Amino acid sequence: MNTRLNIDINSDIDFENSEDIEVDFSSIDKIALQDIENISDIHRVAVLNGKKLYIQNAAPEVLQILAMTGLHRTFTNFEEELVSPAKRQRGI
Repeated sequence: MNTRLNIDINSDIDFENSEDIEVDFSSIDKIALQDIENISDIHRVAVLNGKKLYIQNAAPEVLQILAMTGLHRTFTNFEEELVSPAKRQRGI
C-alpha cells in the first residue's frame, strides 16, 4: 500500500460549519513533502477559524515522521494517539 494524504483544503474541509477537524490517517503509510505542506496549510486555516486539528488512526511510522518534522504539535491529541494503537490491540 502506498497511499498518501490527499485532502483538498479548498473543498474537502468545511471550516465554517464543522467543529474541530479530524484527519484520518488509516489508509496512509507514508508522508511526502507535499503532505507536510498540506498538513501545515490545514492547521493554519483551522487555527484562523478557531478549530483544533485531531489525528486519527495513524500508523507508528507516520506518527514518527510527524514527530521528527515537528508536525506533531499541530494535532491536539498527538500524545493520546501515540498510546492508543497499543490500547486498541489490547482491546482497551
